[in-house]
Parts: sequence; structure tokens; C-alpha cells
Amino acid sequence: FPKELQEKAMKELTQLLTRADACGKKIADFKKETNDRKLNAIMAEALEAIKGAETKVKAHAEVAKVFSEDLNSVTEEAIKDAMEKAPDLEKEAAAAMTEAKKEVATKQREAKGNTAINAMQKLQGRLKVASDELMKNKKASTYGDKLIKGKEALAEEMGNVDKAEAEVAKVEKLAEPVAAVDNPTDEECAELGDAIVSAQNSIKA
Repeated sequence: FPKELQEKAMKELTQLLTRADACGKKIADFKKETNDRKLNAIMAEALEAIKGAETKVKAHAEVAKVFSEDLNSVTEEAIKDAMEKAPDLEKEAAAAMTEAKKEVATKQREAKGNTAINAMQKLQGRLKVASDELMKNKKASTYGDKLIKGKEALAEEMGNVDKAEAEVAKVEKLAEPVAAVDNPTDEECAELGDAIVSAQNSIKA
């Protein structure tokens, strides 16, 4: 072929290749956008279900946290209130978790490609965190009765301590006049003796 014809042909071929590359890029971009839209649609429903479950788990955790608090910082009324509310909130959270797991499992079967699979794995991770939180608080909720008994025992013990301290103070007060004289009366000695015995019994209680 003549040189001029070869150059013309190469120029036209280069232009065609450029146009072909541009078309190929547009097709690739279109496929990516389509896949992204499909993934977003899949993710949206699964994500909505997970958010709903997380909200229910958080509501249960807010009530159940009282079961993990120190006995001195929580009232018996607060424990009883939590015991009354926790079961229903736990059922709601468990039901929401079950629905979320079903939704994620369904969408996971529809997910195609590494991007979709990675996105679904992240959702699975969020589900596990919520599930672990629910199980932890569910276990804590079983301690309600024990906490109330603990509060009652603590109150009784504090009462015994207060009583013992009062008896000891009484002994100290009675001992002052006895110690101040050389010959205390029999009545003073008897009263002091009774007070000492009473204080000893209170301390042993």
C-alpha cells in the first residue's frame, strides 16, 4: 500500500479504537452504576431491619442495665420496675433480631460480587454485636430476684451495724461515770454490764 494510504488507514483505525475504548468505558460505568443501584436496594432493606433490631436491643439494654449496677447505687424500686419491663422488651428485641437475620440471609443470597459480599459481611458483624448485647443483658435480667434479696440483706446488715454502733456508744456513755469514781454503785455496774452484753450481741448478730 502507498505510504499516504497506510497513514490514512492507521489514523482512521486509531480513531475507531479510541471511540471503541470510550464506548467500552461507558458500558463498564453503566454496569457499575447498575450494580451499585442493585446493591444499594439490597442493602437498604437489610440495613433498615438491622437498625430496627439495634433500636430494640438498645431499649432493652437501657432497662436491663440496672441489673449490673452496684447494690449501693440502685434502689429496690428500680430493680422491680426493670424486672417488670425487661421481659416484654426482651421479646421485642429477640423478634426484631430474628427478622433482621432472615432479611440479611435473604439479601445475602442475592448479593453478587466481592463488593456486595463484603457489604453483607459488615451487616452480619453488626448483627452479631447486637445479638451478643441482647444475650448479655438477658443473662443479667435473671439476677433480678437475687438483687432484691441482696438489697434486703444489705439493709438488714446496715441496720445491725447501726444498732451495734448505738449499743457501743451507750456503753461508752455509761462507762464515763463509772470510770470517774472509785466505788461505782451496784446499779451503775449492773447497767454497764447489761449494756456491754447487749453491745456484744449486736456485734455478733
